[in-house]
Amino acid sequence: MIKTKAVMSDAKGGFFIDEIILNPPQAHEVLVEIKASGLCRSDYNLMLLAENIGVLGHEGAGIVKAIGDGVSNVKCGDAVLLNWATPCKKCVDCKSNKEFLCEQIASKTGTEDLWTKPAHDGILHRNKPISRLLGLGTLARYALVREESVNKINIDIPYSSACIIGCAVMTGWGSVVNVAQVNNGCSAVVLGIGGVGINVLQGLKLSKAKTIIAVDINEQKLDLAKKFGATDVILNTNIDDTLRKIETILFGRKADYVFECTGNSSLVPLAFQSTQSGGKLIQVGVLTGESPIDMNWLHWGKSYVNSFYGGCCPDRDVLRILELYQKKQLRIDEQVTQMFPLNEFQSALNALLKGYDIRVVLNTCEN
Repeated sequence: MIKTKAVMSDAKGGFFIDEIILNPPQAHEVLVEIKASGLCRSDYNLMLLAENIGVLGHEGAGIVKAIGDGVSNVKCGDAVLLNWATPCKKCVDCKSNKEFLCEQIASKTGTEDLWTKPAHDGILHRNKPISRLLGLGTLARYALVREESVNKINIDIPYSSACIIGCAVMTGWGSVVNVAQVNNGCSAVVLGIGGVGINVLQGLKLSKAKTIIAVDINEQKLDLAKKFGATDVILNTNIDDTLRKIETILFGRKADYVFECTGNSSLVPLAFQSTQSGGKLIQVGVLTGESPIDMNWLHWGKSYVNSFYGGCCPDRDVLRILELYQKKQLRIDEQVTQMFPLNEFQSALNALLKGYDIRVVLNTCEN
C-alpha cells in the first residue's frame, strides 16, 4: 500500500490536491512511480465535465515499481511511458492494426466513461474507490495502470520529454503518418499550433511535404512553428483574410491536406474551405460545440477524416517515435516550455490556459 498526493477533479468543475492510497497491483496491472506528467487541454476540459472525484492526468512517464501476475512486457526498474489507448490486443480492430479503435476502449462510449476505476479497489480517497482519467491518472507520484498502457523506454530521454509522447506527440505525428499518409511534395495547412499542432508540423516535415502553412491567433506560436517545420505562417484574424493568404502562398490553389488541431468548431468552415479539390481534411482536435457542416464543402473529391489518437498502435509507434528522437529527427525536449511542481498545479493550469506554451509539464516527484 502506497500513500501519495494527487491532483483530483472535485466533481464541481474544479480540482483539489489530497492524499490517495494505491493498493498493490493485481493481475495484469503495473504500479508506476510517475516522474513527470504533461498537462493537456483535455485534462482541463474533462475536469470541467467530471461528475465524480477522480485523479487527473493522462500523459506520464516514470519507473516501474511493482507488477501484478501475468505482466511480461516490463519488469521492476524499467523506465516507461504511458499511453491512454490501453488496447486489449484481442478484438478484431486490435488484430487489424487498429489498436486505437479497440472495442474495449471505454472512451469510445461517452464522456462519462473517460474516467475508469481499477477492476478492484486499487485506488482510494478517504477510504472510497476513485477513478483515473483515461485509466491513467498521472497527476500523482504513483499511478496504477493496466499493462497495455505501459511502454518501455529503450533510449536515453528525459522523463519530462517522454511523458508527452503518450498523447501530444503520438496524436500529432500519427495524424500525419498513419491517418493522412501524406505524400512527398504536397502542401498542407495546420490550424492551431499547440502541443498537437507542433507535432503535426514535425510529421509533415519528416514526410517531406513541400509547403507547410501554420495558422494561429498567437504570434508567439507562429514563431515557434517556424522552428518545428513550418515553411510559412499566417496570423488568423478572419476566415476570408486567412483563405486569401493561403491561396497566395499556394499560387491560387488550396492545400492538399488540412489538419484542424484546435477542436474549435468555429474553425471548421475555414478548414473545409482551405482544402483543395481531391484533398483531405483531418480533424485532429476533439470538436467542442455545434459545428454546422455544408455538405457542398465535400464536393470535388474532398474527404473528411477524424483522427483518433493519431491512428496509433502504441507498441509499434512508441518505438518509432523514440527512434526518431534518438536520431534527432523529432524534436521533443524543446516542446516542454514550462515545468511546475505538483503542488503548483494552479500555476501550471494558468499557464496552459494562457495559450503561449507548447507543453506544460508537472514534476510529480517535487512538492
